[in-house]
Amino acid sequence: PYLIRRVGHIRAFAVLAALGANCALLFAIFMHPLPWLLLRFCFGVALAGLLMVTESWLNEQADNTNRGRVFSTYMLVNSGSVLAGQLMVALGDPNGFMLFALACSLVCTALIPVGLTTTTAPRPPSRVTLRLGRLYRRSPVAIIGAFLVGVVNGSFNTLGVVFVLSIGFSPVLAAIFLSAAMLGGSLAQWPAGAASDRMDRRWVVITFAAAGTCMALTMWASDGGWISDLAAALGFGVQPLWICLAVGFGLSAYPLYGVLVAHMNDHVDRDGFVEASGGMLLLWGLGASTGPLLASAAMALTTPHTLFLVMALGHGSLIGFTLFRMSRRPAPATVGREVFQPAAIGRTTPAAASLDPRAPDESG
Repeated sequence: PYLIRRVGHIRAFAVLAALGANCALLFAIFMHPLPWLLLRFCFGVALAGLLMVTESWLNEQADNTNRGRVFSTYMLVNSGSVLAGQLMVALGDPNGFMLFALACSLVCTALIPVGLTTTTAPRPPSRVTLRLGRLYRRSPVAIIGAFLVGVVNGSFNTLGVVFVLSIGFSPVLAAIFLSAAMLGGSLAQWPAGAASDRMDRRWVVITFAAAGTCMALTMWASDGGWISDLAAALGFGVQPLWICLAVGFGLSAYPLYGVLVAHMNDHVDRDGFVEASGGMLLLWGLGASTGPLLASAAMALTTPHTLFLVMALGHGSLIGFTLFRMSRRPAPATVGREVFQPAAIGRTTPAAASLDPRAPDESG
């Protein structure tokens, strides 16, 4: 937001795109963990900034007559682009230069429509103060849940590919494995939301977290070889079974964040919606950063399958905390509650909250 307020949306987009494109090329030049650590940080800053510019620009163009369509279209494009990006690993050798050059080219291509636009640059984004203590008092389940879901999903998104590569998957199949989980999560978003709109959302959280725990424990137990035995009995390889398990995990785990956001919105007024969404995203990000560190350490000390045990513990902790809070606070009335909206987890910034049709119209 500081860069946008200083130089405007168009120049900020150009600067951040240049940073991202340079980082994409430098990945291929400096094949060492230490430079990659710095480059990944800079690349993350660039992508987050590009998303912030895009979302605040869309929010400027949206009003109450089209906000819902804009929000839905943005989420669809966002999710579809991430899914396509996972599958693009099949286009070249992950150890070669081509995929990095392709990433650089795509970032540079994003500059073309921005540079050719004739519309007026939008206003700088408004400042939002995040008061996590206040948000926790409003909905402890949503705040703690966002962190725990970040731990689980961040671990799977980061280390799931590492795991399947360790058991013999090709890079292409590894990309399909992760894409299958994302597809499963997309399919379950609306059923989860419809259920949570009709009952105490915390029961939906418990149900999906329990299913996620079962899927994670099933994958962890595969260390005993039962998947190989089942594949042999069925007469085909283990890869299709693992991809089916990934779909099952995505179905159970990925809708949780959207339900937790809806639960938080039940306890805040519309003026606090952007702050609540920003706080949830912040805690999800902290969890997504912490989870891979814990899971990778556990995998190094034991076996790669321990990744799924860490994920099961994360979902189990969410179930336990939610049950505890249900004994302390009754569910809010279902009449007049905010309606569930799907969430592109970890691929948006707090500026996207203003695009949500439930948010107040900033155009006056």
